[in-house]
Amino acid sequence: MRTLILSFIVSSILFAGAPAPARADAGAVATALQKTVERVGQRQVEYVLTRRDGPTVVFEHGLGGDVHKWAKVFPVIAQDHQAFAYSRAGNGKSEGRSAARDGAHAVAELRQLLREKGLPPPYVLVGHSLGGLYMQWYERQYPDEVSALVLIDSVYPNILGLLQTSSFFQSASRWVAKSLWLPAVGGSPGEVDGIEATARAVLSLQAPLGKPVVVLRASSPMLDFNEPRDYFEQILPGARVERVSGGHYLQLDAPEAVIQAIRSVMPERAGRAAAPGSTRI
Repeated sequence: MRTLILSFIVSSILFAGAPAPARADAGAVATALQKTVERVGQRQVEYVLTRRDGPTVVFEHGLGGDVHKWAKVFPVIAQDHQAFAYSRAGNGKSEGRSAARDGAHAVAELRQLLREKGLPPPYVLVGHSLGGLYMQWYERQYPDEVSALVLIDSVYPNILGLLQTSSFFQSASRWVAKSLWLPAVGGSPGEVDGIEATARAVLSLQAPLGKPVVVLRASSPMLDFNEPRDYFEQILPGARVERVSGGHYLQLDAPEAVIQAIRSVMPERAGRAAAPGSTRI
């Protein structure tokens, strides 16, 4: 019974979190920037893109999300910077690819998409929730392609400790996510099965060195279960960690904080002194 209760609680934390944001926010993207759904290479992709001089800010949404989750942030960043946001394969209006949906597949498809749209590195990567775990994998696997990293209430590799509690827990967690939550909000069930492989891959690679990293943590988090107090310092040494008032979808609850974090790591500003009390790498 204890295992059952623990499984239910943590499954809810990991996969339900705050209620999915209303899609009414999608109008901000469509109004401020022309959203595009077109065939890129061999599949249909939903994305928004602004072309300007300078590095590209790349936005990666979380589990069960899509391009619309950036509705309050993307239009503002795109006023001054080249920016790209999209719906991953199997999410939003983007066609699915293979059943395997771990970070390696997601990042490979993103890199191909960026090349096909003529957006060369280095990139400023912005990842929310599971998308944050994918962006950590991207930076560690291809560090020369990334100039900065912004993580928004991100999944971290310590999720392995939760997933490995028991085989029953793993099965229950995945069932909740794939059978109850994802059908309600949309998304790719294969991404649930790929979380453990992605976390292992991130742990096997070197942490970011010599570039700005900002970590925004929600004041009403869904990913802090049994997290060591100094975990962020261990996995991302030197990162600037900030607690922000809001729920899991900080880009909708506190868009100003997310916008400020992105602006603070842009190359033209990254060389400036860090804010008092923060540490830069």
